[in-house]
Amino acid sequence: MSEPITQHEEEPLKLTNEQIVSEVTRLVSLAPATEIDSVIRDIQALCSGIAAVNEALPSICKTYNEQNLCLVPAAEDFVILSKHSSLGSNEYISTKEDLIVTIDHVARKVTNTRRLEEADKPSRPGYAELCDAVYKMHVENYPGAPSCVWPTDDGFAIALVAEKISAKNFYTGSIRSLYTVSNGVVSGRMWGMTHMFEGGNVQMDIGRNLKPTKAVNPDEVVWAISEFEEGALADVETTLEELSERQFKALRRALPITKTRLDWDKVAHDHVAAQLGARGK
Repeated sequence: MSEPITQHEEEPLKLTNEQIVSEVTRLVSLAPATEIDSVIRDIQALCSGIAAVNEALPSICKTYNEQNLCLVPAAEDFVILSKHSSLGSNEYISTKEDLIVTIDHVARKVTNTRRLEEADKPSRPGYAELCDAVYKMHVENYPGAPSCVWPTDDGFAIALVAEKISAKNFYTGSIRSLYTVSNGVVSGRMWGMTHMFEGGNVQMDIGRNLKPTKAVNPDEVVWAISEFEEGALADVETTLEELSERQFKALRRALPITKTRLDWDKVAHDHVAAQLGARGK
């Protein structure tokens, strides 16, 4: 007589607090900037009883927000979070509004504001002209999108952000750029992410570097940036077309010639019906 088969339940995997915090950090780092708020809410719900996560989350979010030039609405404009705009203690300069704002990095909201004193306002030669040139370039390329220029130890930093969120069409996307201008040379990078989630979950990261380019005045700076971004976006468009027309076909079942979606539920139903019919013969 054979022995009865017994099922052994596997014990749930137990992680240390350090491992959990590490995984939370990884998940946050992978989130699109246009969807980070919902990711944080999910993490808070899942880890509500884990003190180590609650303690680490402000620092994790601060790092993410600064690295991704995240936007926080202030009085009348957006504050672009960056190490270049940071004053420490979660305070950031909003140069367009002449404000110093305190940020809650987890909620991504302003918790306090104070006026930027006249003596603390950027006054480096060429700053105002560069701000005007960058603003005109950015609103022409991305109407309504925020930009900012900050003085650095040896020049200026330029941040450009453009986002597109269309939940009803199942996609979000963003482009972010950070450039430095120093000693008559501009360099930097553009990066971004597209997330499409209609009937699937496809995320594509993009990144391009602007090699050091001579630019001795604001007009030359914005010309170099415009030329670089135009070429970079053209490359991205080509990549998206190739991804849609070629690479997807290697990842999933090819669509029929009509390029319409198959009703997989109906296909499965017909398959089961055919099997039952065959068994009944």
